[in-house]
Amino acid sequence: MATFVRTRSGKWKAVIRRHGWPTKAKSFRTRRDAEDWARRAEDEMVRGVFICRDAYERMTVAVALDRYAREVTPHKKPSTRARAVLRIGELTTQFGKYSLAAITPELVGTFRDRRLAAGMANNSVRLELALGHFVLMQPCTNHKLTRKSRHRPSTLSPYVEFNADEKPSPRSIDVNSR
Repeated sequence: MATFVRTRSGKWKAVIRRHGWPTKAKSFRTRRDAEDWARRAEDEMVRGVFICRDAYERMTVAVALDRYAREVTPHKKPSTRARAVLRIGELTTQFGKYSLAAITPELVGTFRDRRLAAGMANNSVRLELALGHFVLMQPCTNHKLTRKSRHRPSTLSPYVEFNADEKPSPRSIDVNSR
């Protein structure tokens, strides 16, 4: 159930407390806006599709791109690093002042069309958009923007026993002897 409180500054604060969900609060200029937000958020909670957008609303694209440039780019090859810095600069110029939650498909489409009209190659624009997608999706899914190993760890089945000195052959492993 949502609670609405008028703050000293004259804004309305909506607070949602629901069992099994974290407490959510947000301030609005009008009570009607607060009620609409609370109704939508509670409905999403009931349906099980509520997504916490707090981090996306607080972080700007410029901050996310700067963080990527500091934490991920130094681990790249020098040639790749130089191109990444150029792409980060272009993305910061276009989207830097927006919050992550404010990026819409229309904004991205406008950016794409403007870059293509400026004579950029299709693949260059695609790579800029791919970098932007990675940077925009990363902050809320993983707060450490570091590269992870792409190799899966090799594991042995717990049921297979063999002598470490000899290599097991496929015939020596009995799958049914569990």
